[in-house]
Amino acid sequence: MKCERCMADTSVERYDVDGFTGWLCEECVDVWDRVQTDDP
Repeated sequence: MKCERCMADTSVERYDVDGFTGWLCEECVDVWDRVQTDDP
């Protein structure tokens, strides 16, 4: 399945946070988590 952020054809997991729901690969989940943590 394709990651909805980077479009890589790899294993993905469902992600649902702050109104965003989608399928992200592990690397994009990590990026998303860092963005959420850095938000003041």
